[in-house]
Parts: sequence; C-alpha cells; structure tokens
Amino acid sequence: MKSKIKCCKTIGHSNLSIEQFVENLEKHNINCVVDVRSHPYAKYTPQFNKNNLKISLGKSEIIYLHLGDSLGARFNQKDLLMQDGTVDLIKVGETDFFKKAIARLKDGINQGYEIAIMCSEQDPLDCHRFVLVARALKAEGIIVEHILKNGCLESNNETEKRLLAHCNLDDPQLKLFHESKTEDEQLLDAYRIRGIEIGYKKEV
Repeated sequence: MKSKIKCCKTIGHSNLSIEQFVENLEKHNINCVVDVRSHPYAKYTPQFNKNNLKISLGKSEIIYLHLGDSLGARFNQKDLLMQDGTVDLIKVGETDFFKKAIARLKDGINQGYEIAIMCSEQDPLDCHRFVLVARALKAEGIIVEHILKNGCLESNNETEKRLLAHCNLDDPQLKLFHESKTEDEQLLDAYRIRGIEIGYKKEV
C-alpha cells in the first residue's frame, strides 16, 4: 500500500475578515493552524489576536497552536544577528529549538493533521513562513503549498521560482557568473538575500 504523501500548507492572514480566513482554511481541509508570529497580536486586525483567533477557529473545530517562540522571526540573541542587527534566518534554521519545532510539525503531519503555518504577510515571498519554515519542511521531505489571499494554492516550487526571479538569479545572462554553483547553491543564495531583505532588525 502506498504511503500518504506528507503535505503542509501556509497562509497569511493579511487584512482578511475572519470569515474569509476560515473559509480559505476549510477550502483546503485544514484542521490545525500553527501560528509562527513572534508576537501574535495585530493592532489593525484584532480578529487575528491570539485569543480571538483561537476562539474563532475553535468554532470551526480547527486547532490553534502558537509556536512563534521557536518558529518566529524575531530574536535578540547575538549569535543569531548579523553585524547590523538583522536576524540571520539561516542561522535560526540551524538552532536546536527550531529543529525541535520542525520535528514537532513533522510529527503532527505524520499523525494525519492537515496543518497550515500562519503568519501575517499576504505574500509568502514576503514572509519567513516561506523563507525559513517552508524551506526546513521541504528539506524534511514535506510538500509545501501556500494558500493565497484568494484561496488558491501556489506550490512552494512556484514560490521559489518567484524568489529566484526577485533576486535576478533566473536571468540567463547572470547565470554565466554562477556556473560554478549548483542550482541548490543558487537557491540558497536567493534565500539568504531574501532573508536579509525581510529580516527583523534589532536596533544596535
């Protein structure tokens, strides 16, 4: 018997109504939302404050779990910061606490939970849920798809193509300067670049 393909979704709440947000989740049979916001509160969208969201999701029998302390993007530890104070998302991905949280996600997926990794940004390309979390899940053999604002899905491969285009690493002429690098190395470069662009910066 074939084993079930292991999948995980991500979603950004943006400025959606709670009704539209839940509808997008239900459209893809999500029964567990893992919040990876470091601070699970939203000044202009209070429907997505931690307690409000947990209650709303519960009404649709969707589990809410906050893991922003280990899968978030805001850290103050010196060993996780670049010289200018920007969080180094690559280094975050190498920490024990991050790896343990990813293992917890993987265990939930293996148990059959339909999980959506949630943050605030509308576009996964602008968010650490793609640059950090989805990248780690992909390395664990998990197929990741991103639920967009309109409820449609974008594969992680498509998001990576947009990442390469954003960093101009899909330009045939520029590829001449990267011939010594494998596709995986070029993709890692793109992740590093985007991580710096979107990274939380602590005042130093």
